[in-house]
Amino acid sequence: MHTWYRRAQIDYLQQYMALYAAFNSWYRALTGTSNDRQALSILRQGVPLWEEYQQGLALRELIGVMRELVECTQREPLSTATPHWDGEVQHVYDWPSLIEYWYRVRCLVMHGGYIKIPYVLLAYQSLNIFMSKLIEGNTTNTVYNSSETSYN
Repeated sequence: MHTWYRRAQIDYLQQYMALYAAFNSWYRALTGTSNDRQALSILRQGVPLWEEYQQGLALRELIGVMRELVECTQREPLSTATPHWDGEVQHVYDWPSLIEYWYRVRCLVMHGGYIKIPYVLLAYQSLNIFMSKLIEGNTTNTVYNSSETSYN
């Protein structure tokens, strides 16, 4: 019984890292840079899919995960805050913080830092919803510009 139970447990650390690799590939193609900080700075400005989420047109299943993420990070901010982010997601439409959250979780997992599994699970759930919609809509070449949306 114990052996089967252990085998049934999902390794969210490994699953998250594989998912983040897909996200990394997408944002490098989108931003045209291989420098993570530069790419994240560009992404923080917004992407059309996130605007659709804010308008209630896309990613509807994300709202519940975002509520949990806001509550979790407000109660106990991610401990590796940086000059770019204070470790808290402020509200369910806080795109810049979500991007930084995904990246911080990735860094902690990649570099063997301590992170509570609920943080990894929320990162996995939120990024999986986002990436699923990108793949479903095949919007990998969407570029956001503050004044208009264009397609490469």
